Amino acid sequence: MEVYAYALIKCGEKQFALKLMNDAIDNNIEQIIEVENDGELNEPESKQLIQHFEAENSKLNGLLEDLKQGNKPDFEFEPYLADECYLYGCYRHNNPDSD
Repeated sequence: MEVYAYALIKCGEKQFALKLMNDAIDNNIEQIIEVENDGELNEPESKQLIQHFEAENSKLNGLLEDLKQGNKPDFEFEPYLADECYLYGCYRHNNPDSD
């Protein structure tokens, strides 16, 4: 979510990114209310779910503040070869200079 929101901001869609983050936070709050009102869950399960949603909200709030300040989230990008090397003139794979 954080990389997607960051990409939206970089593409000029800051309002949409902030709305997306706020919607996720609101959704977690709704989930907490549902868990609190659910009579089928026992006490430990309820506490565990509430803690999970609160931790997620805390993370999302921190991320939201970071994005508002212009901080870039950490992410890894690992490109892969789908089939073979497509680089023109690759001596390692004996590819021709051009077609």
